[in-house]
Amino acid sequence: MPDPNNKIRMLYIWSCTQAVQWPETSNNSAEFTIGVYGESELFSEISTAIGPRKVGTKPVLVKSFESLSKVDQVQILYVTPERSSDIPALVNKFAGKGVLIISEKEGMAKKGGSTINFIFKESKLKYEFNKSNAEKFGLKLGLQLATLGVEVN
Repeated sequence: MPDPNNKIRMLYIWSCTQAVQWPETSNNSAEFTIGVYGESELFSEISTAIGPRKVGTKPVLVKSFESLSKVDQVQILYVTPERSSDIPALVNKFAGKGVLIISEKEGMAKKGGSTINFIFKESKLKYEFNKSNAEKFGLKLGLQLATLGVEVN
C-alpha cells in the first residue's frame, strides 16, 4: 500500500520550488530538475504531480538516482532515509552549487548537512530547516518555508 504521506512530501517539495531563491549559477540549465536519491514511491508521486509543471519558464524534469556516483546537477534532491549516510558526500559535491537537499532522518538538518528534513511531529509529517545549511549552497529560504517549518541550527 502506498505511503499516504508521499502526497504531503510532494506538496512540500513543490512549495520549495516557489519559496526558495536559487543563485544565478543554478539557473543555467534548460530544465528545473528534481532528483530522488534511493528507491522510493515518492519518485512516481513527484513525476505524476510535478513533472508536467513548470518552475518559472522551465519545465520540471524528475530523475531517480540509485548510486551516489550517478547523482548529477539538480536543483532539489530528496534523499531517502536509507541513503542518508551519503548526505555528507552530497554536501561536499554540491556546496555552493544551488542544490536544495531534503532528507528524512532524525538530525540530518541539524548535523547532517541537509537544508530541509522531514520529521513526524504529533503524528503529522512536518519539516525542519537549517538556514545556515541553505547559505552553504547559495540558497535563500522564503518566509513561507520559515513560517511553516521548525528552524534548527
